[in-house]
Amino acid sequence: MVFTGNTVMQHIAAGIAPKSIAFAPFIAPTLFDCNIKLDDLLDNAGIQTDTDENTEIYFPPAFASYVGGDIATGIIASDTDLTENTRLFLDIGTNGEMGLGNKDKLIFCATAAGPAFEGANIKLGLPGVEGAINKIYLNEDAGIEYTVIGDVKPIGICGSGLIDAVAVMLKQGIIDETGLMENYPSGYTIAEKVSIINRDIRQFQLAKSAILSGIKILCKNAALHPADIKNVFIAGGFGFFINKRNAINAGIFPGEFFDAISICGNLSLQGAEECLSSKGFMDKCKQITAKCSIIDLAADPSFMDEFAENMMFN
Repeated sequence: MVFTGNTVMQHIAAGIAPKSIAFAPFIAPTLFDCNIKLDDLLDNAGIQTDTDENTEIYFPPAFASYVGGDIATGIIASDTDLTENTRLFLDIGTNGEMGLGNKDKLIFCATAAGPAFEGANIKLGLPGVEGAINKIYLNEDAGIEYTVIGDVKPIGICGSGLIDAVAVMLKQGIIDETGLMENYPSGYTIAEKVSIINRDIRQFQLAKSAILSGIKILCKNAALHPADIKNVFIAGGFGFFINKRNAINAGIFPGEFFDAISICGNLSLQGAEECLSSKGFMDKCKQITAKCSIIDLAADPSFMDEFAENMMFN
């Protein structure tokens, strides 16, 4: 079996307390790349089953305390570790984990994007559940139109819908370059009983600036311009629903990425499947670990300047 996920998920699955990851400096008790017997995990959890006592679970390596095994399996599934050309791998969630590189070198970082893309800290924010507006677009004749998960009456908005909403509101001039909705102090109505307020836009700005700043810092460390990156893989369940044009217009990704972006869905799962079918998978994990480096954005002297600049809508 293979268990992959972010660092906290891996620790919980392995029966290891992850509490040290909650305090700075973020130091994980283990970075895995190991096998644990299933029987041992079940015994520790007080679960009695008739599992094969020889069954082992492989935990892929976490590259840092905040760059987990899901990134290792995702990188391998996208072949970023094999290509001659430089690729960018992005897994967008509460943490924006990303890796830039090729077969010779990989650089990783994680940005504290916050939960806005997952619907949290947004007044009417929801995860991708029934009743959440998940797509918004501007019909030149009819105005704003939208779709709702489950095809029911909307009760809120999820991350992909929020990105669309910001892009549409910028196009209409409702949001200025600083993120202010000056003419809509009580909020802008997207659908019946669903509106976007100024605080929502501020939360969005924090999240989008974190992602864009991380990308720019990675490019800087690799001595590359965003236009030099010809393949950008957007992974994760949330990433599967992103409208890439709106994401660029809303300031999450550089404009040069439009033709490079591939929306890939759950690459981590694909990598875990490959792990089970490929005898060389664990060797790949070790090879990636040997050639990767980690950027601690909190310690990077240029990160705060980038973050402040990228808060703006251009």
